Amino acid sequence: MFRIYGLLLTVGCTLATDGPVRWLDNSCVIETSQGTINLTPLGNTDNTPRFKDVSSTSDQYRYSWNPCLPFNEGTCSNVAVCQSVPDTQSFYMLGVQDNISYQDGTDQSGTIMYHTFGDIERITTIRLTCDPTQEGNLIVTGEQPAQSGKYFFELRSRYACFQEPTTTFLPPTPGAVTASMSPSPNPDIYNVKSIVLLLFTIQISLIILIVMLIIGLTTRRQSTVPEKDTEKSHFAYNSIN
Repeated sequence: MFRIYGLLLTVGCTLATDGPVRWLDNSCVIETSQGTINLTPLGNTDNTPRFKDVSSTSDQYRYSWNPCLPFNEGTCSNVAVCQSVPDTQSFYMLGVQDNISYQDGTDQSGTIMYHTFGDIERITTIRLTCDPTQEGNLIVTGEQPAQSGKYFFELRSRYACFQEPTTTFLPPTPGAVTASMSPSPNPDIYNVKSIVLLLFTIQISLIILIVMLIIGLTTRRQSTVPEKDTEKSHFAYNSIN
């Protein structure tokens, strides 16, 4: 329900000429109708934001963002976007990696949107602008309008450009025969198996031998006991007589 409400808010904030909004399972690699956008090279992997404390063009706040992976800053924990207030050292979460949607744009651009739900719903919209000359430049407009809970950024980067698939599949040539070779067995694996089997066989043989030895000793002992008893009885009879 929260996601549906978030999508309705997002649609109300986007242009009518843009495409439909859809939720993403992966915040790094975005598959679109125009190609693939891969933001992985821009994401820090040490719990810090790639873009930290970027000044806004419309307010006095600072904004941090890390593509792909969450980060920590101040009281913002495991977030994708964080707002900080320099005067009071306050921090506010503006989005998490798990709640992200995407909307197709025009002219080599798309839009990703981070959503937060709860007492205050916030949406951080980041316009992805393809710029092959830049590694990554984040421009922060900030909250527009004020107190609306809607924040706007723009990323200009070569990684915001659509990438075409690099793998092509060629149809098989008519009449061609495809031969497949079975992988040769690994001699090391078979040697280990042989050793284990040999040890197991030896162990079973020893157990059988021990059992047979115990049975033999028990049988022999039982067969000698009556003879001793008979000798004792005969000796006692002769003594009486």
